[in-house]
Amino acid sequence: MGEKRKNLCRILSAFILCIALAFAIRVTVPQNEGLAVPAMVYLDPGHGGFDFGAVGHLAGGGRLLEKELVLHVAQDCATRLRTAGVEVLLSREADERLTYTTAPDEVRARRAAAGEAGVDLVLSLHANAYAGQGRAYGPRVYYNPESEPSKQAAERIAAAISQHTGALCGRECRLVADGSYYILADPALPAVLIELGFLSDTQECALLADEGYQAKLAEAICAGLLGEET
Repeated sequence: MGEKRKNLCRILSAFILCIALAFAIRVTVPQNEGLAVPAMVYLDPGHGGFDFGAVGHLAGGGRLLEKELVLHVAQDCATRLRTAGVEVLLSREADERLTYTTAPDEVRARRAAAGEAGVDLVLSLHANAYAGQGRAYGPRVYYNPESEPSKQAAERIAAAISQHTGALCGRECRLVADGSYYILADPALPAVLIELGFLSDTQECALLADEGYQAKLAEAICAGLLGEET
């Protein structure tokens, strides 16, 4: 009887352990369900080289170039994502281009490089400009509505940017479903395009020139992408 009791105890212990493991898995997995945190990201700071992108004018006669702003934020994002274990490729790591021809050629080259690398997500960083009447300001996040991974990433990033920077810039980040941009057009290659703000707006341009604000943008982008609490 003693040996039978020992065997029964072993069976019961194994059964209890299985139940505990199953419960732990059931509780833990849903927290990451649907987040689809990418293992490899292609960070694309727009423009570069002879292509300045948008140009903002600062008090005192200084200028803020889109190509420089987005490179700073992209480099900060790359450091944060790599620290979190995400593999990061940059379309450019300095004031350079993949091609020295037209803007369409450059965008095609960047999307092709991302596709060939087999990345999970493209993050293209830009800054806006507006020449119309009235005031246009605030960050915007664009995605292709035909791509569910793009939509999920864009929603999280836009929400995180709003929480990190909304009080500073005075406007929440707008989420825009628009797959017309070339970098977003292929639903098979998940991509998000982030307009950090409007360089044409005097107040926001001054904000975007601030290194502390740039760091907040990078922190927000990465927090949203990684599904972290903001």
